[in-house]
Amino acid sequence: MSVFLIILIAVLLFIPGSLEPFTKGAQDNIVTSNRVGDQLSEGLLGDPSSPHVVNASCTIAFFEDRTPGHGECRFTGSTLQERIGVQDRRLVNVSVQGNLSANGGQEGILCWDENGNDPGLLVEQSNASQSCDTQLAIGSTPPQQADATVTARRVISINESANSTEKVDVALIVEVW
Repeated sequence: MSVFLIILIAVLLFIPGSLEPFTKGAQDNIVTSNRVGDQLSEGLLGDPSSPHVVNASCTIAFFEDRTPGHGECRFTGSTLQERIGVQDRRLVNVSVQGNLSANGGQEGILCWDENGNDPGLLVEQSNASQSCDTQLAIGSTPPQQADATVTARRVISINESANSTEKVDVALIVEVW
């Protein structure tokens, strides 16, 4: 009887593990979101020798969904999925968020605001002069259910304005579902 029970327990423990590759889970989305976050923060938007420091003009070109104008940008392709190397069947949203005001508060989506003769300034979308020239968010809108998405977050440094070399730390958010 004990041999029968040992064999039965072994079979019951073996079957779920053997069927696991055929069941759909969020683990592939976890890998995808982390890979995309690493790629963007460690090289596609800047110099790989300075990880997590992104080039402002490359970042703007990436979020404007246009081809970059110079060789410093390391992404290619015409769609978000092509640029980050994700299959079309996965939905992805990439955004840059932060709190640039001194009063604390919640993080919001950032944008590049070019008001008047100023070549550009990184601002919170809610504080933009009229409207954002380039919203630093691209991709499909994530679902409202919090458990339906997988999020990767990377802290990056970007120039605060086009005329300044002063950097500000913000969050690069990659959501996959």
